[in-house]
Formats: sequence, structure tokens, C-alpha cells
Amino acid sequence: MGKLSCSPRHSSTHVGRHPHNLIHMDVSGPMPDASVGGTRCFTALYDDFSKFFELCCIAVKGEVPGTVHKVSQQWERQTGVEVHFLYL
Repeated sequence: MGKLSCSPRHSSTHVGRHPHNLIHMDVSGPMPDASVGGTRCFTALYDDFSKFFELCCIAVKGEVPGTVHKVSQQWERQTGVEVHFLYL
């Protein structure tokens, strides 16, 4: 087995107490093969309180900020609650 290049992250001590109070995010890619739509990367957003999860396919990692902004605006419109913290 190989050695880890860095130590594992400690789990977050913050807990979402309201919807959209704490959003976890992860980005992955580029994948070796493109999807039918041509995307090679994806970003995942997870609401700590409601356990709501959204996966967004993107062409390049440079689209992450715009995608996160679009998703957070969509969630705010649907619930009327503002997104407070984004945990990477």
C-alpha cells in the first residue's frame, strides 16, 4: 500500500442548525472520458441540516464558482432562506 501524501482532515465541528446554514462542497475531475453532454467534471453540494444533495456536471473546474452561485440562488428562491457558510 502507498503512503498518504497528507494527513486526513479532521471532521467538522460545525453543525447546520437551520436549512442552508452549512453547505459542504466537493469538486472532482477531469474524468478520462467525457459524458454524452461533453462534461468531464462535477461538483457536489450537500446541506448539512436537511441532508439535501445536488450533483452538477460541469465541463471544466473553472465553472465551479458560477455553478455554486447558481445553485445557492436556486436553493434560496425555493426556500426563502439564505445560504450562510460553504465548507470545502
